[in-house]
Order: sequence, then structure tokens, then C-alpha cells
Amino acid sequence: MGRKLSITAFVFSLLFFVPLFPIVGLILGIVALIKAKGEKDSLQGLAIAAIIIGALFGIFHLITLLGLSIGFMRGMGIL
Repeated sequence: MGRKLSITAFVFSLLFFVPLFPIVGLILGIVALIKAKGEKDSLQGLAIAAIIIGALFGIFHLITLLGLSIGFMRGMGIL
């Protein structure tokens, strides 16, 4: 179970051009890392990479969304 979940988490974290997919990859990576603790051939490194990539791109998406929201509000005269 840990191998498939690690691969899925890594793929989701790499799909940064789709909104919220890196955050899904981050969550799946954490779940895969927890489930893979007892397994010997579980691809824990891939789960850790999914967590790191998902966190970085998730933060990037949040900053971009915040910037776009502030720019929209300034353009509309709200701020």
C-alpha cells in the first residue's frame, strides 16, 4: 500500500499547474510516510520528496492567490 501511495503523492505534487494538486500531494505524502513506517520496500524517499515539493508549490500557490486577490481588489477600488 505504501508504494502506490508514495507514487501517487509524488505525481500529485508535481502537477503544480493544477490548483490544489500540490496540497493533495502533500497530504498523500504524509499519509504514505506514516503507512510506510513498517514496510521494508516502501519508497519512503519518494513520499518525503512529495511532501517537500507539495509544500513548496502549495506555498507558491497561496502567495500567488493572495497577490491576485489584492491586485483585483485594488483594481476594483476596494483597497
